[in-house]
This record gives sequence, C-alpha cells and structure tokens, in this order.
Amino acid sequence: MKTYLLTLFGILLLTIKLSAQNDTTTIIIMHTNDMHGYIDKYAKMKPIIDSIRENNKNTILVSAGDLFSGNPYVDKYIKPGYPMIDIMNSLEYKISALGNHEFDYGQEIMEKRFKQAKFPVICANINTQKSIVKNISPYKILTIGNKKIAFISALKITKKGYPQTLPSKLKNLKFYNPIKTIKKYKFLKDSADIVIGLTHLGIKTDKQLAKSINFIDVIIGGHSHTIIDTSVLVNNILICQAGSYNNYLGVLTIKTINKKVIYKHDTLISIINKTKIDNKIAQKIKEYNNNKSVNKVIGYLSKTLVTPFEIADVFNNAFVDATHSDIAFMNFGGIRIDTLKKGNIRFFDIYSVDPFNNELMTAELTSNEIKGIIKYSYNMRNKPSIKSNLNYKIEKNKDGSFKSVKFSNPLKNNKLYKVVINSYMATAFKFKGSNKFKKTGVFSNNALVNFFKKQR
Repeated sequence: MKTYLLTLFGILLLTIKLSAQNDTTTIIIMHTNDMHGYIDKYAKMKPIIDSIRENNKNTILVSAGDLFSGNPYVDKYIKPGYPMIDIMNSLEYKISALGNHEFDYGQEIMEKRFKQAKFPVICANINTQKSIVKNISPYKILTIGNKKIAFISALKITKKGYPQTLPSKLKNLKFYNPIKTIKKYKFLKDSADIVIGLTHLGIKTDKQLAKSINFIDVIIGGHSHTIIDTSVLVNNILICQAGSYNNYLGVLTIKTINKKVIYKHDTLISIINKTKIDNKIAQKIKEYNNNKSVNKVIGYLSKTLVTPFEIADVFNNAFVDATHSDIAFMNFGGIRIDTLKKGNIRFFDIYSVDPFNNELMTAELTSNEIKGIIKYSYNMRNKPSIKSNLNYKIEKNKDGSFKSVKFSNPLKNNKLYKVVINSYMATAFKFKGSNKFKKTGVFSNNALVNFFKKQR
C-alpha cells in the first residue's frame, strides 16, 4: 500500500510538472506609431480593439511615438496636443515611446501632456537631468496575466546628436547613441519573461539594432512610417511597424512556455475602410473638430497640387513674397501632406501642410554659398531633399553622389542674393553661410495665409 501511494504521488508530481511545461501563455500587443494627432480614425479602431480584448484577456495597447504634429484640431487646440492624450487615455494605452515630434510644442507643454497621460512615456537615450522634463523613464516592466514584459525604448538622433525637431526646443537635454544605449539594458532579460524594443528609430536603424543584440524578442518601431505587412525577422528578432496616421492597427501575437518565446507573429489591420464606430469616441472627436477658427476659409487654390515638389513651390513663392527675397528654399520634411486639393483653402489646410510654423530667416549669400545649400541638402540622403524657386539641375557622380549644380539662369559670382529659408533649415543644416541667417519675425503659417489671401 505504501509503495502504491508513493508511486501515485510520483505520477501526480510528474503530471503537474508536465502540465506546467505545456502551459502556453498567449500575449496580444496591439500597436500604433506616428499617429501625428490623427484622432479621427480612433472611432473606427475602438471596436476592433474591444473585440481583441474580449477574445484574449492578456492584451495591451502601445504606441511607438510621434503622438503630435499633423492634425490642426489637435495642434491648435487651446491645450496643444491634449485631444490626442485624452483619446489615448480613453482607449487605455499602456505605454508609449518618445518620438521626435513630441518636442514640437516645447518642453513645458510636452511635460504637461505627459503628466495628463495615464500611460508612461519611455526613452533610454535621453538625459533630462538639467531640463524641465521629468516624466520619461528608460524602460518599463508591465505585468500582463502571469507574465512580466519589459519595454525598452530609444529615439533616433541625427549626425549632429539630437532628434529631428527645432534645436531650440531641446535646451538642456542630452542624447546618446540609441544602439549603444540599448545594449546596456541586457539585464532586462533576467527581470522579465519577454523583452520588447518599443523604438522610435525607423526601420533601417531597427534592423541595425536587431543585428547587434540578442536579448530583445520583438521590436515594435516607428519614425519611418513603414508599413510592415510581411514578417521581417533579423537575428531571430521580429521587427514590426504599422505605417502612420492611424491607418493601421498592428496586432502582435506572442506565445510563451515559461520564459521561452515559442511563437511571434505580427499582422496589420487596415482601419481606413472600416464602417463600425464607437459612438463615445466619435462624439469626442466631433467636439474637438468643432473649431471655427481652424475651419475658416482664407483663400483659393486654382489647381490640385499632388506632390511635395508642387507644394514646395507654394511655400517658396509665399516666403519670397513675405520677406521680399530673391531666392527661397523649402525642405520636403517640413511638408506634411502630399496633396492640396483645388478649391477653398482653410486655416486647416495651412496647418496640415505646415504644422511646424517655423520662423523665416534671411541672409545675403554668394552664388557659391547658395550652391553649398543645394550640395549639403542632396548629400543628406543622396537625393534632393529641398526645392527652390530657382531652376537648376544636379549632376551626379557614377556612385550617385553630388557632382555639381547647373542653373537655368546662371548666378553672378560678384553678386549677393537675399535668400530665405525656415529656422529648422538654418539651425539643423550645416553649410557654408548658415551662420549668416537672421530672424525676420515672420512665421511660415502667416506667410502662407497671406499668400493665399491674395489668390482669392
């Protein structure tokens, strides 16, 4: 009898052990990135989120950064950015990466919005000790079901060492190499069951990160607005990204046994053509969009502009008109929509195409210095990244690098030309003569508004 009981007890222990080994946990991480204040699609997204939550209790919603800059109803609200935070709170986001456009309103407003958020904002490669920014942590460990998930984040920085925003917005902040920084957090693998890189680095840098580490299971990224609808696996690390502007909801499924990830797969759900909406979220959006000053008509556009090249011409004409300059340059990165439709132009359209409202700056430059602007901007990406009211052609070397520039109407070597650019170009670009630019007190929004008023 004693032997029988011992045998039975042994079988029971073995059964419990095998059961524990085969106990698979499924985690669902829904994700968005580069939302840029596009709150309208959240009414369509909410029913999908609710449905996924109902089918799996171990489900969370996260953001990979760039919450602001792009929707005038959000950016021009009396509390800039608050509508976005309010709706993200309503949808129960659990965490967000820090994006470069979070700085666009300035640190004081950014800090206020982060205090109102019911979710933490994380970034490891920023030092905020001497700034007014306090609510940013390098990582966060969340408990989902019976699993601990560590989220570690980093922000893309330029060769100059800071993220893509006006340098004046970054006073007393320091930034570090994102990949070298994340490598320092290998200890998270011992503290959590799953480690997620919730990054704002762009797909190219995410791939570089994946090649250089082995302790992250999945990277949920942002910044490059990449639609990753097929699996991207680098060094056995799954890389995910859900486009931009809330056009997609990413749904990442992770299955684990104990602390081992046995399955990971991400899929994108298109939001654009969905018809079912959440009435409460829709009502909030309607109230935020009811802004008479933003909807006011200020001018007329005689033909539809369908590329940043065509839209840049409007910027340059407006800048020349506002500052009485000879030459203007506009960076494509400052143009935030691809199409301006023929017909009435509202403040909404101006703020949509130009959410940054940078100050215009002018300088008297030589022909060689003007050529230097063109050369520098081309070498940034090995392709044109600015447009001018000048007509010119860039000649390339065999490897695609900049060789020379030829103007349709040659510039005179002994003449100074008045050149206008925005403050972002003047401070973020590094070319001969960039230190000559002076503030005009005229901002790009006003220049565009006044230009369109003349088109009535």
